[in-house]
Amino acid sequence: MTNSLNSDCNLKRRHFLTELICALFVFLFVYTGVSKLDNSERFRDVLHSNAVLRPVAGVVGYVIPAGELVVAVLLIFPVTRRYGLYAALGFMSLFTIYIGWMLWFAEKLPCQCGGIIEQMTWKEHFVFNLVLTGLLITALIKSTKNKVAR
Repeated sequence: MTNSLNSDCNLKRRHFLTELICALFVFLFVYTGVSKLDNSERFRDVLHSNAVLRPVAGVVGYVIPAGELVVAVLLIFPVTRRYGLYAALGFMSLFTIYIGWMLWFAEKLPCQCGGIIEQMTWKEHFVFNLVLTGLLITALIKSTKNKVAR
């Protein structure tokens, strides 16, 4: 009986942690997606200033914020949450790689990430993204354990 109670408590903790991480990313992706759409001209201008992104800046300027909003919706619903976690991990991995690449190679570091995140230095933003990526990996692991435990 005690093992059953401990197992239920562990399952509830893992589920709560996954829910909390998903809620954080819903907020983050809605916040940054809406900020980028609200300042879409400025966001596309920043993308155009990057020589690598310049050829696709017009498309990327719409795809990124729209994608962030789609990921937020996927994270809301339990039936699509796992897809949302993988999509969020994909986005965060790409964003983190981009920031690392910019820190390593770019002379000028323009940023139009949206809202308060824009106030961070590039190094702070890189660390912030690494932490968020770690949280997503944790949520994926915990959600897998939740599924196995059921």
